[in-house]
Formats: sequence, structure tokens, C-alpha cells
Amino acid sequence: TSDEVKKPRLQILKGRLTEHPARKTRAMEGSRQRVLVDRVSERLPGHLIGICENTRLVHFPWPDASLVGKFAELEVGEMFSINTLRATAPEWVED
Repeated sequence: TSDEVKKPRLQILKGRLTEHPARKTRAMEGSRQRVLVDRVSERLPGHLIGICENTRLVHFPWPDASLVGKFAELEVGEMFSINTLRATAPEWVED
């Protein structure tokens, strides 16, 4: 098969591989999610990263690492990337 055929097919495949995860992530916008606070964000100063039950990552503002290892409930805002979202500060934290 020639490159003229392979390249367009590869682009179609790549599009389909990212379409489904992006749709699932976008569907979480505006929802409340219980996350396990995993770590301090390296990319966003003043933010922590939580992991949702469906393995999506959620960045949210918090001044220090005091919540790492705890569960928190967040109001999810917007999609940040295919598997990542942004959220507001936690409404509650479970010790």
C-alpha cells in the first residue's frame, strides 16, 4: 500500500482514537466528582491533582500539599486536555 493511502488512513485512525476519550472527559464538565488527591501539580503552581474513579486527572487550586492522600469532592469545570480537567477548590475533604 502506498504512502498516499497510508497517511490519510493513519490520520483517520488517530482522530478516532482521541475522539472517544475526549467525549467522555467533556461529559464530566459541570459534574461533582470524588477524587483521590494524588500530588502537587508541576505545571500549574498553587494547584493539586486528583484522580477520578474513571482515571481522569483533575487540577484544582489549593495552596499547599496538605490534601495529598485524602479524598475530596470537586466541582468540575472545563476540559483541559483529552484526559484532564480543571475544577474549583474542594467542597469537602474526607480525612
